[in-house]
Amino acid sequence: MVWLVFDRPFRWSPPERPKITIAYREGGKYNVRTACAEAALNAGAAHRNHPEADNGPTGE
Repeated sequence: MVWLVFDRPFRWSPPERPKITIAYREGGKYNVRTACAEAALNAGAAHRNHPEADNGPTGE
C-alpha cells in the first residue's frame, strides 16, 4: 500500500475485477494498492504523500 495525493481526478480498475472502477478525487490523500499507485504515478495523476510512509523511515 502506498500513500498518494492526487493532482487530478483518476479512475482505476483492479486487474482481477475489471468491471469495478475506483474514482479518486483531485486533492485527495489515499492509501492505495501498489498497482494503482504505479498506474497513477505513470499517468501523472498523483504524487507520493510521504515516501517514507510506505515502508517506514528511510534507513530502517
